[in-house]
Amino acid sequence: MKTYIDLLDEDTRLLISIPHYQTASDAHSPSVETIAAALDGIRVGLAGLDEDKRNALTGVAIYADQDLNQEQWDIYQDKWLSR
Repeated sequence: MKTYIDLLDEDTRLLISIPHYQTASDAHSPSVETIAAALDGIRVGLAGLDEDKRNALTGVAIYADQDLNQEQWDIYQDKWLSR
């Protein structure tokens, strides 16, 4: 994330898409591409940035191939909204 944000203009705002796949395909693995893993990665990336660069991130957007169940919403709440 640091390298990517270093390339952005000061006034650019960033919205990161995080995956929620329930169906495996040649391109996606639901056991690896999870909301929890994506949010953990974002939090690690943000921890390595100074405050100004952290502020470039305006939020996350969940990209899902099926509806989220309560467990996924709870993970999102715990790992992102309650941070």
